[in-house]
Amino acid sequence: MKDETMPHYSASIVDARVEAFNATNRDELGKVKNLGLGEEIPDGHVFGAPSRKTIEWDAGKLIKGDYSEEAQLPDADLGKSMKHQGYVYDPSDGSAAALPAGADPSRAFGVPSTRRDLAAIREKSTRSVADVTNYGDEPSASAIIFPPNGADRGVEEGDYLATYDAEALRAFYATTGIEVGTEEAFASAFERAKALDGTPGGCTIGTFQRVRMYDAAAAM
Repeated sequence: MKDETMPHYSASIVDARVEAFNATNRDELGKVKNLGLGEEIPDGHVFGAPSRKTIEWDAGKLIKGDYSEEAQLPDADLGKSMKHQGYVYDPSDGSAAALPAGADPSRAFGVPSTRRDLAAIREKSTRSVADVTNYGDEPSASAIIFPPNGADRGVEEGDYLATYDAEALRAFYATTGIEVGTEEAFASAFERAKALDGTPGGCTIGTFQRVRMYDAAAAM
């Protein structure tokens, strides 16, 4: 016998517009709304961008590498210059870079860094500031790192080795700003320096400086 007191559930027929409204405006537990855009999302879908799209190398693989045996062999051109074609000739090479017939194998290409084949402008005061040519009279790396005494005053190494007479020596010291003392002290030091160098016409700056240092030490 049917119990009339129990609730009776039966299928309900509603308008399709109501179902569409419920699908877009009501949340369904465990599912994401589909607002009529795109395809239906399957079960088990994971949202977000993957952190690794492909298998990436770690530090161990980067250190050890994964090269084939052929890739680990020495290069065929190991030890050869990698300059452009036309600068290096290899007689064993069968390409167009081989040494032409009658060419000098010792021929050097390019412009030398030191142009000793050109006449240098001895007076640097008359040399153009745009002239960057090295005529072989530039100081070496050692002279730049360890400059000689007086380099900050414009005195170069060649100035110490040149022979100066009394007037030229006095003019030289006048340009450097170094005091040489009285006329008598200068003449005495010049004569002794001239005797040490063995040159009757004059003396070098290095010898003259040593004489002056000796006089200064003796006066103390």
